[in-house]
Amino acid sequence: LRQCEALPKDPVGARYKIRLDKLRVISDGCDGLIAPSPEVYYDFDLHTPSGTSNFAALSSGSAVTVAEGGDLSIGVERFVSLRGSETMRVTGRAWDYDSASLDEVIGSWDLSWGWGTSNGQRYFTRSGNGCSIRLYVTITKMEDLYD
Repeated sequence: LRQCEALPKDPVGARYKIRLDKLRVISDGCDGLIAPSPEVYYDFDLHTPSGTSNFAALSSGSAVTVAEGGDLSIGVERFVSLRGSETMRVTGRAWDYDSASLDEVIGSWDLSWGWGTSNGQRYFTRSGNGCSIRLYVTITKMEDLYD
């Protein structure tokens, strides 16, 4: 009798954990002399092959004052499965709350990753209205997917 062994299959995708870690104020010149540090709030959406959902949000009524070099923790994570050419995308904005005038956008992101994305933390710096702010994101591959 001959014994046959099944050949290992190639993965067709992967399951990832994506985490919005924090926002860091790099430069805080957006509020001028009255209140030099911005009062930050944000809203992020996650776009996946199965649809779009809110990823993380902090309302203007809960805005947090963040000094230059300071961090605002987000700490929200989701799990996403990607196959073939599918992508996951994070879109969002951060604002500086102003009680006496219109709120100012200080950062806007539209980021995407596909299957094969490497593990690790990465950051994306944006500037608006005199402030620079950095979003930190960690992506971890949890497992390969097979048919």
